Amino acid sequence: MKNAIGSFGLVLIIAGAVPAQYCEPPGEIAGTTQYLVQSSGVSANRIAFDEQEGVHITWMSGSSIFDRNVRYNFRDESGQWLATDGMPVNEVNGAGYPTLALNADNAAAVTYHNVNDNYVGLAVDAFRGMAVFEYFDPPDNIPGGGNGFWPQIAISTNGDIHILMVQHTQDQGIYPKMIYSRSTNGGETWTSTEVVADVALLNGCITASSDGKVGIVYLEPVISGEFSQVKNDICYFVSPDGRDWDFRTPENITDYANDNEELFCPWGIDAVFDSDGNLNVVWVTGHIGDDGSFIDEVCQLWHFSEQTGYVSQIAESSDPLLTCTYGAVTLPISMPGIAYTNDAYGNEALSVIYIGYDESDASSEGECVGDLYATFGFEDGQVWDGPYNITQSHSPNCAPGDCLSENFPSLAENMNEWAHPTYVMQKLGDIPDTIYYMPVEVPIGDAVDDDERIPGSFSLLGNYPNPFNARTTIRFELAEKSDVRLTVYDITGARVAVLHDGILDAGIHKVSWNAEEEASGVYYYKLATDAGISTRKMVFLK
Repeated sequence: MKNAIGSFGLVLIIAGAVPAQYCEPPGEIAGTTQYLVQSSGVSANRIAFDEQEGVHITWMSGSSIFDRNVRYNFRDESGQWLATDGMPVNEVNGAGYPTLALNADNAAAVTYHNVNDNYVGLAVDAFRGMAVFEYFDPPDNIPGGGNGFWPQIAISTNGDIHILMVQHTQDQGIYPKMIYSRSTNGGETWTSTEVVADVALLNGCITASSDGKVGIVYLEPVISGEFSQVKNDICYFVSPDGRDWDFRTPENITDYANDNEELFCPWGIDAVFDSDGNLNVVWVTGHIGDDGSFIDEVCQLWHFSEQTGYVSQIAESSDPLLTCTYGAVTLPISMPGIAYTNDAYGNEALSVIYIGYDESDASSEGECVGDLYATFGFEDGQVWDGPYNITQSHSPNCAPGDCLSENFPSLAENMNEWAHPTYVMQKLGDIPDTIYYMPVEVPIGDAVDDDERIPGSFSLLGNYPNPFNARTTIRFELAEKSDVRLTVYDITGARVAVLHDGILDAGIHKVSWNAEEEASGVYYYKLATDAGISTRKMVFLK
């Protein structure tokens, strides 16, 4: 991957009567839309990263529920996009909420539903990145009556196409049914739909492993017979081959119904398999009272590893959001996506990317302005690094139409040394929003090579993010207590900052640098300890 993070630029924005300069968001533009809500409260798989380092993205365009349509764009390994604003997948009005997966030829298979004609469709590209689609008609009938909408797709290693759907119902007092169907011949024929579970919301995901497994993760109401869309447990099914399913007894990860802590998952889940076929799941929780209302708006982000059986909290919103609003299907932490990598050197890592809100960053009309955050997991999710604000596109007191609010992210399940998210840049006004692609460096490469490490002394582990916009965090490890001086220099060799000067105990340390007063460019940071000196390079982009 040659083009890591796109250039940052400065733009003058007038927010009310307050002039300010805000950084444009990082990344590359894949398309535009006037339809902000790209998924039903989950990140969904709207992006895929293929074996040749190509990027496939799908999204919903149009301005209303009845004239919307589905689009697709492809970025090849040289960084060239197929089209400026993508290509149509389905030009029939009413198509929307697409997700995609890649087949064995690295061609995109895009599924979507159409609200005008009440059906779920599937479009499969004839070749990798060509946007020459052949159309198929998977079954969407609910046993007992009704139709499935909001499809999620996965393709297993044997070529089977798996689609998960949720019943479209207007009755708010009845839990919709989640259904599943499969094609073993590229979409020509399908199995009859099966009911997976009664679910609280439209949240669910399906994922396939490299060893043939297929997993389904969903929200299960915690109390049978009591209708609540926000009191849910996280449950899953795994089929060893994607064909043998038993939907009678799910695995319950959380068992919130019996913990008496008023902690539940209202929405927001995602899952991925690691290279050994172990499921990893992320979700968001809030504290919810008996009446279904939030006791406070502090929420948490969690990870479950099937390998270890551990549940770990990996992020938490810092404060309740009392002064700004953030939408009907979002929380201060929202829409997490998870990805996995096992690189050529045997390094394994998980990446989790989500939307975070900060009450200090709100529009002039009181709407919260979102940023993308990332956190990275190692050792089967037992060790986490982060979270980091990876967009930092703050626009406090911005006027609607001028705001820079990241929203509705989606993360490719596979990654190399980069994680591959897409997101919607929302201006909070009546203008088209922008679909961005932004590769994010994973600090898996920050592990120092054995020949660079000084045994029993110290290691300079690198900084993240790099490149960065204003703020970055430098990590280093001390084998024993030492006098430490951490200094930053510009490209001329002039010292611009001393970040630490004093004694530190043994262990891993993190020191942040705020470079907002400095010029864009290349900087060097030098770590001097009792055992020696190490220097690394970082890039500041405004």
